[in-house]
Amino acid sequence: MKSVFRIKLYLSALLLLILFSISCGKSNDPNKQNSNKTSNNNGDNNSSTPGSKDKVFVLGTFPQDKNEIAIKRFSALKEYLEEKLGVKIKFTISLDYEKLAKDLNDGKIHFASISPSTYITKLQEYPGLKYIATAVDKKTGKEFYNGFIITRKDSGIKTFSQLKNRHFAFVDKGSGSGFKFPVSIMLNRFKVDPKTFFKKTLFMGNHPSTIEAVYKKQAAGGATWDFAFDEAVKKYGKNPFNILVKTPDIPLDTFVASPHLPDKIVKKLQKILSELNEKTKTKSGKLVIKDYYFKGYVVRNPKIYNIIRQTNETLKKWRKKWKEK
Repeated sequence: MKSVFRIKLYLSALLLLILFSISCGKSNDPNKQNSNKTSNNNGDNNSSTPGSKDKVFVLGTFPQDKNEIAIKRFSALKEYLEEKLGVKIKFTISLDYEKLAKDLNDGKIHFASISPSTYITKLQEYPGLKYIATAVDKKTGKEFYNGFIITRKDSGIKTFSQLKNRHFAFVDKGSGSGFKFPVSIMLNRFKVDPKTFFKKTLFMGNHPSTIEAVYKKQAAGGATWDFAFDEAVKKYGKNPFNILVKTPDIPLDTFVASPHLPDKIVKKLQKILSELNEKTKTKSGKLVIKDYYFKGYVVRNPKIYNIIRQTNETLKKWRKKWKEK
């Protein structure tokens, strides 16, 4: 009996020793856990604080150009904005106008250079989008541009009516100069419906490809904007194109912020962009607007976009007729 009692006593002591060891181990864990929690919180705070070194903003644009060209043109501006905002910036080119607006609204893109037509159209769907500034044309020094309907000079086409039953190239249904304004002119001025007037309509995705379609005779005519037209003339030489139609003045591209971007960052961007000029350089010595599309930016009254609203109303009625979105 004594031996049994001794065994029980030994086992009890051993159990108490084990429990004591576990208890000591746990007393160290809270410190480790608190340390981990602090580290995680600090990481989260750093990633969400505008201006912190770990923060990454996304700068977006629409497919106005071939990707490699757009990347080059935005390169110095991206670098300059990184320096001024004190953050890393990732540059992205959206697949189309619709996706750019949606990603801005969802906060996947923080700010972007966007087609003014897309901006005004999508304000109804995404009212939280924040206006930053309007671009200024390098050639004219104004915040407006013009769209063109073009043909080849050797096509024999001298008037718009001669494009009937021919192939015609547009850019994208979200493009102002590459679709909306030309269609509005066709409906109001020429009293024709592009759905039935042309034999076939092509959507090329960007302006250079649209002009190229005309140049290569894949389309008898096409819709584009003055900047892309000037670039194409330089590329092909001796201007092989006729301009059949010129649109009214259209407000240039708009810098827009996501609803999720703090107002203080929006105001800072307005200041940075409106102070850009031909002498503005990055710390590495790059001229910011040398290769960029525009001369700079100005902050304007939203009334300048009324012409886009009127054009959108025309297209809304037309699309309703064809039961399009």
